[in-house]
Amino acid sequence: DDANAPGLLSLPYLGCNPSAPASACDREVLRKTLDFAFSASNPFFFKGSSNGTNADAGASAVIWNYGVGGPHVGYGYIWPLSIVYHTFALLLESIHPHANPIA
Repeated sequence: DDANAPGLLSLPYLGCNPSAPASACDREVLRKTLDFAFSASNPFFFKGSSNGTNADAGASAVIWNYGVGGPHVGYGYIWPLSIVYHTFALLLESIHPHANPIA
């Protein structure tokens, strides 16, 4: 799968919300999809060794040191939308009080 939309990582962004009433999304399938995508089992998951800051942007800037890439961006490179979609899924789950966090 590609870390772009439409794609498996973008399902929450595209409206797949397992916490919503009458949702067609299966929470366990979505959780397993995201768990796999952001794991060492995925050959296009990359994790770096950042100190968490960017000197040019100031000490409070966060540097994401993990994400999903793909053949079109080059091996070892993260596609930024994978971080956006993963964050979106986590935020979406956090606003529903009866939902368990995804991933």
